[in-house]
Amino acid sequence: MEGGLRFEGIQTVEDNLLKRFEFYKRYSKGRARRVAERVEARAQELCPELTGRLKNSSEIYDLDRPEDEAAYGIGFTAPYALPVHYDPHAVHPNGTDRFLEKALFEHSHELVGDLTEGWART
Repeated sequence: MEGGLRFEGIQTVEDNLLKRFEFYKRYSKGRARRVAERVEARAQELCPELTGRLKNSSEIYDLDRPEDEAAYGIGFTAPYALPVHYDPHAVHPNGTDRFLEKALFEHSHELVGDLTEGWART
């Protein structure tokens, strides 16, 4: 075939791309979960603690997303979590206000870095 373009093994290329995509989906979900666990642990460290109830009320949960998306939520279920988290004038003998927000900010670079590293490994 002179001066033309030939595609050989296009199915092999497609199969390899699909395998890479499937691996990346699994890898990113695991990495996202591990980052969520690190954020939760740091939020617990920063959380004001009198009785331990607020600190121990943290949870990680799956967000309702399509199967191929890695999405987790982190929250505190104690009924007073919201006012303690957002009140900058509250006296916190230990811990700080905005404990979850600060923990998320501290670890936000990890998620992007982990996912980029995961893509490079595939």
